[in-house]
Amino acid sequence: MNNIRCPQCGLTNWATAAACIRCRMPFDKLPPHAYVSLPAYEQAQAQTIPYNYRAQPQPPADPELQRKVWTWYVVYCVLMTLIYFLCLVGGIVLVSVSPQMSNSDRGEAVANGIWLILVGAALMVPFAIAPFLPKKSWGWIYGLVMLIIGAMSCCFWPITIPLIIQWVKPDIKQMFGHR
Repeated sequence: MNNIRCPQCGLTNWATAAACIRCRMPFDKLPPHAYVSLPAYEQAQAQTIPYNYRAQPQPPADPELQRKVWTWYVVYCVLMTLIYFLCLVGGIVLVSVSPQMSNSDRGEAVANGIWLILVGAALMVPFAIAPFLPKKSWGWIYGLVMLIIGAMSCCFWPITIPLIIQWVKPDIKQMFGHR
């Protein structure tokens, strides 16, 4: 028997309750049929929302935290844009100097150069536009994806891990209108 059903109002209460939370009837002298056993899902449903429960308003967001996190996010995006721009430039340099190399090194230099150009261009643009996106729900998700892309390299963990921790806080989600 894990619950007490109040004989007066019928509300299911915790088995350890001293009185009914709805009608305040004391549970010191109860008939045996008042002790009931409910399945776990019904017990959780009956005991999670107390009588006369009112939803509490969401606390206001901390504008100082929002400003700091946004500033560091913009710094992170600029840093990543510069790194991928350097990859793009390095790829162009490798491809352009490859004709002056020996035949055995030329193919490898061209392949590496093309790879650097593709990766640099493909990742420079998303990081460059990230700070300019609107602060909407999808913008928060886009920012989280940009942080996760940076977190794939352990070199950026000192930047990305604290930013991700702050990024998923309710204040930042509220700044973007994300639930």
